[in-house]
Parts: sequence; C-alpha cells; structure tokens
Amino acid sequence: MDEIIQQYKKSGTLHHFYIIAGQSESAIEKVLNFCQASLVPKGKFASSVFQYQFDRLVIADARAICARGLIKAETGSKTIFVISFNSVTAEAQNSLLKSIEEPTANTIFFFIVPDSKIFLPTVLSRAILVKEEAAEETAGSRQLLDELLRKDIAGRMKFVESAIKDIKNEKQSRAYAREIVLSLMTGLRHSLSEKPEYAVSLRKLQEVNKYLADPAASLKILLERAILSLPK
Repeated sequence: MDEIIQQYKKSGTLHHFYIIAGQSESAIEKVLNFCQASLVPKGKFASSVFQYQFDRLVIADARAICARGLIKAETGSKTIFVISFNSVTAEAQNSLLKSIEEPTANTIFFFIVPDSKIFLPTVLSRAILVKEEAAEETAGSRQLLDELLRKDIAGRMKFVESAIKDIKNEKQSRAYAREIVLSLMTGLRHSLSEKPEYAVSLRKLQEVNKYLADPAASLKILLERAILSLPK
C-alpha cells in the first residue's frame, strides 16, 4: 500500500484497479485512511467511498457492485470501492470484468485479498498487484510456526481441533483456516535462508492453500494436512 501512496504523491495519478494481497486488516485501514486524507474532498467520504467485506464474493455481490459503479462520482470527487474478500467465484469475476476494465470516470477499485492466486488471469491482467506484508505479520507468522514446531504430532492435532471448534462455534469464520495456512507459509518463507529444507513443507502448504479456495472443501482435513506437512 505504501508504494501506491508514494506513487500518488509523485504523480498525482492512480490506476483505476488495484489488487492488494496479504495482510488484509492493515491494508483495509491504510486504504481507507488514504482515501480520506488524499482522494476525496472533506465531508464527502461517506458518499464517495464504498466498503464491502465478504468471506466469498459471489455473482449476486458482483452485480450489486457493478450497478453501484455505474453511478457517476460527484463533481470534484471520486467513487472508490474498497472490497475485501477471502475467495471469489469465477462467475463473479467475469461479471466484474467490464467494470474493472472500463470503469465510470473517476472510479477506483481496491480489491483486498489474502492471496492473489484466487483470481482468474483475465482479472489479474487488468490490475496493479501490490503485496502487503506488515512487519507484525512476519513476526506473528514466525511465532505460530515456532509454536507448532515445538509440539509433537498429538499437540499439533489438538491445535487443529481447537481451530475447527472455533470455526464451528462461529468464533472464527472459514477464512481463519486460510489465515493459519498463509501465516505458516510466511513463517517458512522467511526461514528459508537458515533452513533451506523448509522448501519442501512450503510447497505442500501452497498446495493446501489452493484447495482452501473451494467452499466445499473439508477444513479439518486440509488443516490436518497442513500441520502434518510441517517439518518434524
């Protein structure tokens, strides 16, 4: 996100479509603060910035966003969509194509997601992709990885049981499973220079992450597979 802000300060211009992948919560806050401070006139934030959050973005959501995007921005302002989601259907992406390819004048889209791999190539090719990885995310990822590496197999399975219980009891959303896997991937990636053998586990977790995009996938089975993929 910082590179978008710096580019705007230098040129005073922005692309009409950004995908920000990584640390979702911090990215949302940064985008909203940037909009308020630099992109919309004072007093126009509520009528200019439209924020949406979805676990899974489906075609009905996409059509509603497209319909709102047809409305022209107020004179001297912009229409900005800040849309965060954990997964998205192919149908929803195809429905959004025209809006992100030829948006109404002075309209900007920010898609904030945990991983850019959820997108079709046709969507990715129209966006400027920004990877957002906060320092605290890296530290937290290493902490979780270290915690699990210290546990034996039984301890790791208890961790999975606790996570699945929280999801079933709606203390956490389905996205929590993916957050765990992405966090472990980040921890492994930042440890590769010291532990090159971690590359094997990282590849296995990347495969698990692909399956987590499927809403019909068993979170318990995938989390167990992820945890058992970690170095012994």
